[in-house]
Amino acid sequence: GSADYWANSEFSNLNDSVSNGEEPLKFTKQSISDEVIEVIGLKNIFHLGQCIIGMDNGIKLCQGKKIDVYILASSSPPMQIDGEPISLKEKGSYKIEIRHKGQVKMLKKATSKENAVERKCYQVIDWAVEHGHISSKQKTILNNELA
Repeated sequence: GSADYWANSEFSNLNDSVSNGEEPLKFTKQSISDEVIEVIGLKNIFHLGQCIIGMDNGIKLCQGKKIDVYILASSSPPMQIDGEPISLKEKGSYKIEIRHKGQVKMLKKATSKENAVERKCYQVIDWAVEHGHISSKQKTILNNELA
């Protein structure tokens, strides 16, 4: 499995100074189907390792549908994008634009108990659509949350 960096992360001290002009911004709970991107910060590569094995947490930096990250690199900073490690090759100024482009369902191995519960959930959702209790759009949202 993978680490859940967002749910277990601390709030950044930056959040005290970020506001919409009236009050400090608040983070929302992460969801696989809301098209909102969550960004966390890590102190160094050692901190990344600690977060992966659950010894420490990342720092919540921002959340949004469109995010621009500006980096002034005096060396090659370690980074991870979508779970993959990358390294900027040269010193300099970088702008990274992050946008939601699309989404696919991922497969994972489930235990037989998890599989039975998940199968039952999908059956209930199908039943609810067939009997007019929820719309097809609501079915899609629920299926994305279960995926």
